[in-house]
Amino acid sequence: LSALFRRVGDPALMLEHAVAAVELLDPDADPSVRADHLIGLADALGASGSYEDSIRRYQEGARLAEACHDRYLQLAVLNNLAYTQYEAGLAAEAVATVEQMQRDYAAEGQALRTHEGDTIARAYSLVGRFEEAAAVLEPFIAQTDIGEDCDGIVLALLTLTDVKRRSGDFDGPQSTLDRA
Repeated sequence: LSALFRRVGDPALMLEHAVAAVELLDPDADPSVRADHLIGLADALGASGSYEDSIRRYQEGARLAEACHDRYLQLAVLNNLAYTQYEAGLAAEAVATVEQMQRDYAAEGQALRTHEGDTIARAYSLVGRFEEAAAVLEPFIAQTDIGEDCDGIVLALLTLTDVKRRSGDFDGPQSTLDRA
């Protein structure tokens, strides 16, 4: 339910259900299930603006994911943590996290998805690395159907619009915004 309320834009109910999910976990729950629930709670805390608590939960979830060798969760927590750091205005931390995420994806031989590209671009834009931010996003938005969540491409287009505008390009962003 927490994930559903995230999708419909209700951070209060997102948080309420994430807290309940963690509290209702069996004490003997598999560590990867506990890590997944903690990451969900961290997401909800971040969406509610409780950035310090969110980051603390991401770190706890990351330790569990690492201990149980759940690579999917290890990679997911990096993206979500970086996005929360971006939202909190923690520019240096967000850039360090997205660069770690890029190294980890490369080491795994996995391609980044649109959501990760969007997070990387947002972190780079915080520190004025607008050309790099645009370069990360442009391959994603050049594709018409990449089989991901429908909001990934829209978020990438909106982020690219902002990156172009902040870099001083006031004509180009309109076409990107129109596509979004």
